[in-house]
Amino acid sequence: MYLLLLFIAFALIIATEVPRLVRQDKYKELLVFSFLLAVGIGLSIAEILNFSLLNPTQISEWIFKPLGEVMVDFLSQ
Repeated sequence: MYLLLLFIAFALIIATEVPRLVRQDKYKELLVFSFLLAVGIGLSIAEILNFSLLNPTQISEWIFKPLGEVMVDFLSQ
C-alpha cells in the first residue's frame, strides 16, 4: 500500500516538473533532476521495505575517522 502511494507521489512530481523543464529546453537540469529523483525513489523504497540504511553521520565518520588517525600519527612524530 505504501509503495503505491510512494509511486503516485513521485508520478505527480514527475508530471509537474518534467514537462516544464523540457518546454524550457533545460536538459542539463532535467538530467540532474532525474538523478536526484532516482536517488530519492531508491532511498524511499529502501525505507519502506525496512532496509538498514546508514545515516549521514555514520557515513562521514566512516570517511574521516581513518584520515584523522593518519593525521594524529603524523603529527605525533
